[in-house]
Amino acid sequence: MDHGAWILTGINTGHVRVTAQCLDAAPPVEPADWEEIVEVSVRSVAGDLRINSGYDITPDDLPALNPQGPGWYRMRVHASGRSINPDGVSEEPVETTSLPSGYKSRRTPSSSAPAR
Repeated sequence: MDHGAWILTGINTGHVRVTAQCLDAAPPVEPADWEEIVEVSVRSVAGDLRINSGYDITPDDLPALNPQGPGWYRMRVHASGRSINPDGVSEEPVETTSLPSGYKSRRTPSSSAPAR
């Protein structure tokens, strides 16, 4: 994909706890509470870079992840609970995703860092 990012959940249908923050610099890695941590470069081409679901449910209380407008940003995703009900349906949240990210990348598109 040439802009934005897809973040997949473990469950097929249901609620997931999601938090997001925009930061000025890379946050510290705190692996103790998370089963997965992935960081990627994400390009914002226009408008707000926001968290949306694949359905018509969009959390209004989460911030835009491109506070400095279009450009390259680093996005880190922390996740846990994805293996509790893989491809299942859950009425109650069984997994948590946190995006302590949205800091402007100093890299150009040709040198954007790979996922780690």
